[in-house]
Amino acid sequence: MKEVKIFRHIRVPYRKSMIYTRLGYMKTSTLIEQEQVKQIDRWITETEMFCDIILIYRLIGIESVCADSVRLSGGVTFNSGALATFLQDSREAVLMASSAGIAIENEINRLQHSGEMAKALVYDAAASVITDAGLDWLMAYLRRPLIQRGKILTSSRFSPGYSDFELSNQSIFYDLLELSEWGIQITPKYILIPRKSVTAIAGIGAPYNEIQTENGGDLNDKE
Repeated sequence: MKEVKIFRHIRVPYRKSMIYTRLGYMKTSTLIEQEQVKQIDRWITETEMFCDIILIYRLIGIESVCADSVRLSGGVTFNSGALATFLQDSREAVLMASSAGIAIENEINRLQHSGEMAKALVYDAAASVITDAGLDWLMAYLRRPLIQRGKILTSSRFSPGYSDFELSNQSIFYDLLELSEWGIQITPKYILIPRKSVTAIAGIGAPYNEIQTENGGDLNDKE
């Protein structure tokens, strides 16, 4: 199991269209007044300034993948058929977390308490997208050196609470990523605080030639 690594104060690129989608605006069918667009865009920019993105990750080996479970190095087991399918071709995993910090959460709460619900809604949607974009940035960062070593990072990731991967697994991510060291808390119901925090797992596949050898094939074989 590798050590935990961290990036702080990261400004991550994000797709503004994703924020509009979260707000319920359909790109091809929703008409928005130009002044409303300007106002929303201003609020999105403000949200970005409140977000202080921290990214945390750890590489860990995969000992075995069964039909309905994944066992990681160190004896940690995730019971999930969907996750097992997702990681079936992976030899290692990346556990990762992204958090936008407490300032944006405090500001959203302040807006709600002062009755500025429209602004709070935009801030909330924008902060969610920016937090997720942190994991996009991290995966892009990790992918480059892995490719140089002939390894493949999965194009997507898997989060606790998705499909049959129970939210209770959040506590395992919390411990392995040492999130308490970075001001992140977890509730008895496995919700992370600050709320704009997310965890996920991605897989790292073996070099293509190793997979071929294990499967009894040869790179020069022809049908």
